[in-house]
Amino acid sequence: MATSRGNGTVNTDADLYLYIRKNNTLTDPSSVRQVEILDTDGETVLETIASGSITHSATGTYKVTADGDNLDAVGTYYDKWYVTRESGDEEEEVLNDFYVSSATVGIGKLTGSEIRSEVENNLGRSDKAGSVARWVKLAIVDVKNLARFTGMESTFSFTTEEDDGEYTLDTDIEDDSGYGIQKVVKLHLDDGGESHQIDLITKQQLDKRHPDPTNNTGRPFEAALWGRAVYLRPIPDGEYTVTGDSLVDPPDIGDDETFVLDGLDWALICKATEYGMLGLNEPMKAGEWGKRFREAIEAGMRGDKELGDYKLGAFRGSVGASETQSYVPGYRR
Repeated sequence: MATSRGNGTVNTDADLYLYIRKNNTLTDPSSVRQVEILDTDGETVLETIASGSITHSATGTYKVTADGDNLDAVGTYYDKWYVTRESGDEEEEVLNDFYVSSATVGIGKLTGSEIRSEVENNLGRSDKAGSVARWVKLAIVDVKNLARFTGMESTFSFTTEEDDGEYTLDTDIEDDSGYGIQKVVKLHLDDGGESHQIDLITKQQLDKRHPDPTNNTGRPFEAALWGRAVYLRPIPDGEYTVTGDSLVDPPDIGDDETFVLDGLDWALICKATEYGMLGLNEPMKAGEWGKRFREAIEAGMRGDKELGDYKLGAFRGSVGASETQSYVPGYRR
């Protein structure tokens, strides 16, 4: 089974897509003559794929499969496409890159130990275990903040008490996942089987609307978040069940555990490697890994929107249209 751009593994075939746009619309060029697969030096030609072996899978969309026998080492390889946009135009060369790793980066398949090992391989250092663990923790925060997937959502509920309008997250309020509430998104109140939405406003607005809250009790219909506390107004006049939706903090990954955000292991590895390259004073290489991280996050967002799950289209190989999109110079994306 072939892998896809960014999710390559050594000695495994890699499916590579090219997307050609004109005025932001996928458009067929006059011809795609051939594709060259280049070694990690960006010069040595490992394979030449003729036009007859280039698949025209949709308008402006082309695919080739690089022979895995030529991808025998970890590193960045290149695919050079020879494209003529319109009849009579000069042929142009479109150069893309794809990364080949030593491990199979699958959806929720890599454990914490494997993720850290993969980062060590990317850095070429096996003597930085402590630093790698720290870089992975930093990467978790970045992935958490950028990838707002449904997998990060959780629910919680708590019961109010009479004359008590302040409830603390993680103590009075615990999320169902057990990972710790990062942000409250919605609140609802149950009153005798009827559900009522509680409007979330700022603490300043809440204080302005309820200047003397102790003299105003009843069924809460507004709330504000301040620090790690939820303030309900009016102050509850009895017991109510409040339920909520929240974003949760993904935890650190144990050696035998997989990342809680399914399908984002590759993005996590890229970001941790970027931190590692910076720590090793390799800014150029850090920039390359930062680019891969951004592509992984963007592709994941497209995959989440299009597929309704956690698949990273650009790196999972199952949905070609979700791959990282390349384009011919002179065409607008």
